[in-house]
Amino acid sequence: MSSSPRVRTFTYFAVGILRFAFGACWMSLALAASANADPPRSPREFLRQQCYDCHQGDAAEGQLDLATLPTQLDDADVVARWVRVYDRVKTGEMPPDDADQPDPNIARQFLETIAAWLHKHQGKDALEQGRVQARRLTNLQLERTLHDLLGIDIPLGDQMPEEPRTAGF
Repeated sequence: MSSSPRVRTFTYFAVGILRFAFGACWMSLALAASANADPPRSPREFLRQQCYDCHQGDAAEGQLDLATLPTQLDDADVVARWVRVYDRVKTGEMPPDDADQPDPNIARQFLETIAAWLHKHQGKDALEQGRVQARRLTNLQLERTLHDLLGIDIPLGDQMPEEPRTAGF
């Protein structure tokens, strides 16, 4: 007994959706695993050769101890420090002029490797959390939105919970 063309079309469509969903899940797991990995060995070697003289231990300049800089990018502060390292090397601010300068090809390779590692992490975050983080309306914004939507003019601000403070705002 053969099935109708409509059933076959639906079955092919459902199988295609399942394949796509499985592939997306597999890709996100692969990205998550690779994005949280340590940076490749060559950037650590670059830092050891070019930066550890001034940025290691308790007396690290700028309170930036690169020898103990974590490589797990789960913390936003750690990501910010890696971005700071990248930016300083890219602009030529580090290593300073009075220090031995790295070979331009080695510096370029360091920058490309770190940039790719940070981009992988940002891609993983975008998959998990979305590109733009959700934000809450303030009580005033919420009150005015409700006034517009419901066509009312009743003060609602005193009925709302106190607004949470974030980073002093």
